[in-house]
Amino acid sequence: MIVVLVGPPACGKSTLMAKLKLEYAEASFLQVDDIFSSVSQANISKNDFDSIQSHFFEQLSENTSDLIFCENNLPLPSSRRRIVQICEQKNYNHLFVNLNIPLEECVRRNSLRSNPVPDPVLVKLFELQFLTGRSRVQNVFEYDASNYNQLLGQIQTLRTQKQIRAQTNGFNPVSAFKDKLEASSRKILKQFVQTNSAQNALKLNEFRKLFVKEFEGENFEEELVEAFSHIK
Repeated sequence: MIVVLVGPPACGKSTLMAKLKLEYAEASFLQVDDIFSSVSQANISKNDFDSIQSHFFEQLSENTSDLIFCENNLPLPSSRRRIVQICEQKNYNHLFVNLNIPLEECVRRNSLRSNPVPDPVLVKLFELQFLTGRSRVQNVFEYDASNYNQLLGQIQTLRTQKQIRAQTNGFNPVSAFKDKLEASSRKILKQFVQTNSAQNALKLNEFRKLFVKEFEGENFEEELVEAFSHIK
């Protein structure tokens, strides 16, 4: 099982992670700050951020523990979907724990840090967490300091359940292909944006979304399913 603590900077992810370490000594813990600390936050670039996230997902995918706790901002649905995909590959259940505190409190806590996140970045990450999209997250717990014991109970319940995908027809090659298509098309769009105008990029993104959406239906030929049945 993978338990993911998500929320903007200074929302309390690290504090909650420390409490969970005392509860689950046998578990594995992965914190993106451990990776992030190797890069100067003051000079971090978009490529640095992408590299950090990629390394985070790689470590999570390679972790062999049957109970993994991790924390990350994960503001975009695509990032959350990546963790769901990793859970499917491992045949693990998942639980996303949202730490909900007001923006003003995040800003206040952040100001007390020795190396605070710039306020504009914090505000942007706070706003992004409310984005909706095809994250495919099915198990969510809204956490605050008053329901810690309920969180432990939810973790225990999900640990005793089989991963949802295993209760259906197993691996879905069409779904896997759709996810790969989503990731690949985003990569192509990113390359396009770097050499073209923002207006053209927006138009291309609309076409990309329409194309990917075609794969969300159920009208697939048997040959298509067979062709991509090897995708893992």
